[in-house]
Amino acid sequence: MVQSRATASAKEKLQTNKALADASSRIIDEHAHRRRRRYVFSQSQLAHLETEFGYNHFIPTMRLQQLAYELSIDKLTLRSWFSRRRHRERRNRQIQPVPPVMNYFGAPYPFQAIAD
Repeated sequence: MVQSRATASAKEKLQTNKALADASSRIIDEHAHRRRRRYVFSQSQLAHLETEFGYNHFIPTMRLQQLAYELSIDKLTLRSWFSRRRHRERRNRQIQPVPPVMNYFGAPYPFQAIAD
């Protein structure tokens, strides 16, 4: 009798775990279809986008629609590309090497020119 109760509770736990696993996999599957897949740009598309970025870092809506049609890319994907490209531009500007600090004698610190 004790053994049958233990077996029954084990079966209930197993069924509960399966139900939870099924529910969690459904939730994961529901979220998976909402995510967008990564878009891989071709070299010609990138060249066109870089040229456009050279003209204007913030693209107007009408031009965005034209580009989307010309390049056969979704408008949201293009908007994201321009946003990431602006971010990369700012990051590269911040990383530029800082010129050496000059001391009183005109030589970079800590080295000093030896006057003859």
